[in-house]
Amino acid sequence: IYHRIEEAATSSLPLDIARLWVMFDSDGKKPGEHSHDSEHLWDLCNLASGPWPLNAQRLIRRSIENYLPLKALSAWGELQKDAEKMRFRKLVAAFSRLQLDQRFHFNMKEGLLGDVVDDQRRRELRVSKITPADKDLPPPYRGIVEPDGRALRRGFGKNICDLFHRVDGSHMQEEWFRREVPEAERMALLTSIFERM
Repeated sequence: IYHRIEEAATSSLPLDIARLWVMFDSDGKKPGEHSHDSEHLWDLCNLASGPWPLNAQRLIRRSIENYLPLKALSAWGELQKDAEKMRFRKLVAAFSRLQLDQRFHFNMKEGLLGDVVDDQRRRELRVSKITPADKDLPPPYRGIVEPDGRALRRGFGKNICDLFHRVDGSHMQEEWFRREVPEAERMALLTSIFERM
């Protein structure tokens, strides 16, 4: 994505910017926080000049996966086999008990382990299968009690995005999405797209 935005931002052809609409993750671990990479993308988008600005939409939540409705996560978990199905049931239940800000900024792919502050400690915890302690985690995720901490340890896995790509739509119903994502967030995204047209 960096390469494509840099091309458009430095192009002398106005249509290169006019044809581009960009949406990207904030990668923030708490509200209002953005990762270094997300800030860099935002700056690149703002550098683009020409007759039209480069429309960019940075997600309010940490990543696109943080918009998955609880019902979709639960339905996806039921597709898993045996022990993994049980793990998903516990994971979805624990995830549903998080505060909204925690859910919106949770590391969906790697869970609590993905946010362990110290790299060496993260490696140790992965091998030992121990739940991260409060001192290992950033402030928004301290105080999560067992068994929720154990359930949230690994997250939903790297294939969590597959829920967005299911062709039959059985695991992503519009009504679920509408109930969990406030209208203001949906409208900001739609407005950004329509402004590009």
